[in-house]
Amino acid sequence: MSNVRDMSLADEGIRKIKWVQKHMPVLEHIKKQFEEEKPFEGITIGSCLHLEPKTVNLGLTLLAGGAEVAMTGCNPLSTHDDAAAG
Repeated sequence: MSNVRDMSLADEGIRKIKWVQKHMPVLEHIKKQFEEEKPFEGITIGSCLHLEPKTVNLGLTLLAGGAEVAMTGCNPLSTHDDAAAG
């Protein structure tokens, strides 16, 4: 289930997430390992963080590792709506 304030911001959010992925090489390396090994297969991971492109990238890395991921913003004032929509 997704509850995003404005889904029309998704394209901008995706652009920012892709930028972050290019500038977080260590996490991208880990993501590639996770894609092969699936260390979190069958595990659900929940997070309550400031939702911004960097933390969305973390969630995508966990997904690559086979996890079912549930993310929520911990503070509506720090949530980047475009990243949440992306």
